[in-house]
Amino acid sequence: MKKFILLALLFSPFVSSHHFQHLPVPQYQTYTWHQGQAPVLMGHVNMWYCSLSSVSGKFEGGGEQVSVTINQNGFWQLSGRSQQVSVEAQAICIRRF
Repeated sequence: MKKFILLALLFSPFVSSHHFQHLPVPQYQTYTWHQGQAPVLMGHVNMWYCSLSSVSGKFEGGGEQVSVTINQNGFWQLSGRSQQVSVEAQAICIRRF
């Protein structure tokens, strides 16, 4: 019900955006990538700083890799590759001010 009311207010012609200036903005966001998954898009470099926060799974040899990189559109992305099983990575993005 609360989500419906908020959405109704956001799209109301009688409420301007300055009424929502004090809504909390997330200061950080976490993301997870699992083996076999496409790269996970995260925040834009102008607004967020992202870094790996944990890795897990079977890392043996040079076939396993996880990374946080910036794509051609300026977004951070979390991705990886593996020839083993259960490889996973987590990243955290911290909001820039």
